[in-house]
Amino acid sequence: MRVEHWRCQSENQELQLVYSNLLGACLGNEAKPNERKPFKELYCDARKGESNLSLNPANPEHQVEAWVRYHSNGRIESPDAKFNCELNQVLNLNHRFLVTSRKMVLAGFTTGLKKRGALRKDTIQRLIGDWDCTNISQCRPYCGVVVAWLRKRLARA
Repeated sequence: MRVEHWRCQSENQELQLVYSNLLGACLGNEAKPNERKPFKELYCDARKGESNLSLNPANPEHQVEAWVRYHSNGRIESPDAKFNCELNQVLNLNHRFLVTSRKMVLAGFTTGLKKRGALRKDTIQRLIGDWDCTNISQCRPYCGVVVAWLRKRLARA
């Protein structure tokens, strides 16, 4: 795990140690010491570098999840052009590893559900509560794709 700065350090030195500017981030496919991976293979913080983001995922007022759309093919996008560019160009969140991981989590989840048969609304709501992470330290990897799938299912129920 790495510490990411929502507002980059080089342009915002006064925010370097301000808690609301700090985010927990994955290693972003960073290479081992003494290795370098091509820029196109990096994602998350390793890719972001000194770029700034328009939305802070740790700030509830920014409602980042409301700006992210998850697709069953594992890809994500935003209806907001600027944020969509940040997801793809700045953070590279549609890197093939992340897309495949999202697809696998969703496939595993839906395969498990098939054994249950038809889902009632109350069951879907309970599952959303189980997967939607209000406490970031208890989030399951790639939970967003499962929650999005469940919310679509609930809307159709």
